[in-house]
Amino acid sequence: MLNLLVMSMLSPQKTLPDICVPDFIYTRYFSTWQQAVCFLNESNELNSRLEDMIMYNIKVRDEVRRMGIRNFLDEVLSIVGRDRIRQECIQHIISYWTKNPIADYDIQIYTTNTPITLMGHTFEGLKALREHCEMYASNGYLYKPNAKFYVNKDEQYAPLNNIHVGVLKEHHFKYDSVSFLENYIFRPEPITEELMWQYLQMERKNKFCMVHESIPNELLPILHNFDDLRYMLLATPKPQPKPIDGVYNRLKRFFDYKM
Repeated sequence: MLNLLVMSMLSPQKTLPDICVPDFIYTRYFSTWQQAVCFLNESNELNSRLEDMIMYNIKVRDEVRRMGIRNFLDEVLSIVGRDRIRQECIQHIISYWTKNPIADYDIQIYTTNTPITLMGHTFEGLKALREHCEMYASNGYLYKPNAKFYVNKDEQYAPLNNIHVGVLKEHHFKYDSVSFLENYIFRPEPITEELMWQYLQMERKNKFCMVHESIPNELLPILHNFDDLRYMLLATPKPQPKPIDGVYNRLKRFFDYKM
């Protein structure tokens, strides 16, 4: 009883976002990855959504780090079955993660109206981010890059004291209109053209996305949004454990050993 009391008092309080499974109509949230996998399997979306679920949810990423990608996916197969199509999907994911090892930072998918807290400031969704952008970098069109920089002179612009926001944009043709691919950056110092160039030299994935497994730690955090869709991807440094967390971990190992 004493052991349980000590452990409950020292147990670190960490609240992670629920696992988000995006959809064009509904956004679904799950408290465990097993629930999310069962949903994807029952809705016949496992092959198309499993990889994104792993990449863009902190809870799942933490589990993959703990178990290893092969063991994690073996657990997935034990839930959904081992038919040929599912096994081919799993092999594709293993191949990807072997070439792109999971990074030591967090990536989480949010709806664009979700409040996010960065560097001590809470932004009430994507709209609030745009109100605080102090510099824009336009990288031209998707196939004709030509970077230009603009300082925000809008009367609605609201500068912040402890955080500076910049956005890198690229035009994207969509049927008969042009949409924007956006990456937001957050810095403790003012945004400059030299800083914007540093980000533009960074590796990018499809659709001008700078949120992936190869972000230099010094350039975090970064947020990606595609054409005002309902979702945004946020990459942030892994929170450093507080001193109480270290005590908790040492005591947990001690009690695990004794038991």
